[in-house]
Amino acid sequence: MKIGVFTETFLPQVNGVVTSICNLNKLLLKKGHSVSIFTVGDGQETIDGYPIYRFRGATFKPYPEYKFLLPNRYQWAFLSQQKLDIIHSRTPFPLGVMAKQLSKTFGIPIIGTFDTPISDYTHYVPFFGSIQPTEYMLSGLAKRWLRYYYGMCDLVTAPSNTTKMDLIKSGLKARIEVLSNGVDTKKFTPKKSDKKLREKICPKGELFILHVGRITKEKNVEFLIKSVEMMVKKGEKIKLVIIGSGPVLKKLQIYVYSRDLQNNIIFTGYVTQQDLPKYYATADVFLTSSPVETQGIVLLESMASGTPVIGTDAGAIPEIVRNGENGYLFPVDSYDGLYKIIKEYEKTKEMSKACLNTIKEHTIESVGEKLESLYKEMLNKK
Repeated sequence: MKIGVFTETFLPQVNGVVTSICNLNKLLLKKGHSVSIFTVGDGQETIDGYPIYRFRGATFKPYPEYKFLLPNRYQWAFLSQQKLDIIHSRTPFPLGVMAKQLSKTFGIPIIGTFDTPISDYTHYVPFFGSIQPTEYMLSGLAKRWLRYYYGMCDLVTAPSNTTKMDLIKSGLKARIEVLSNGVDTKKFTPKKSDKKLREKICPKGELFILHVGRITKEKNVEFLIKSVEMMVKKGEKIKLVIIGSGPVLKKLQIYVYSRDLQNNIIFTGYVTQQDLPKYYATADVFLTSSPVETQGIVLLESMASGTPVIGTDAGAIPEIVRNGENGYLFPVDSYDGLYKIIKEYEKTKEMSKACLNTIKEHTIESVGEKLESLYKEMLNKK
């Protein structure tokens, strides 16, 4: 099959969507299929043997890492010549609209993957002069647009049952299949645990807490930092390592230094893909306070590394984290709920085994098999 993946977020950006796309592309190539990426912005023109076609885009100022397509007739002429068998859209924005138009014009099956609940990201919308719509209004508009866009797709995939049910409740009438983001269990494994890394970060035997992801308002990283501040004041010996970057990184760094917490909270910035598995496998526990996860690929990466997860009892996190078995759940923004878990936390071999059992259904191999079968099904209906 000749597969075209349309996405407005791709390398050199690093996030859950990009990781999922790259993992699945590798598997599809091994199975003999052809994959092309159509995206926006600058970067590599090939990776792992498949081409990346990059179109002109405009920067979204509130979130500079993100660029959106500026459509023109030259792009359309180029896309019209590709003769794709399958279109896979991972964006409901301008590039995704062009993907849908290509599907309609040439009768190409289109699968849309719901990666991000954009109704939870309306705080990035800037003022229009003196006009500023309320988040309630913007959220409503976002939900209606998502319902309209994904309703035009032949098939929609969602990374979790929770997300699927949210889409159904929103009124989406399209067929929805649950398809995990998947995780590379050869890359993320307990075998990557690094004694030297632990000694460097926790020289006094502190509890090694890890957080990986975009440093944004909606990911609620500020809550983690203030929680650690509270726990340190109560005498807890902990180290929180925060890997990643984002719009609120500088603000949080300033807060940490102003509170003299730099010995307890470490910002690493970007960590290479070679070193990242070491952090997962070496940490005592992975911690997230995000209330907006549609699945959370970082949770899968942590569990594949044998490291339990502490997460909020919100979104799709409870689908992955089974309280007391492979991790723990706490109420959103509950300092007391999180503190109780951290104070009594002890990583056990049984909990690590439970993590590895959980991940069996999320391996990139099993996810790739299902995606390939969905592609073939769409082609057979053509």
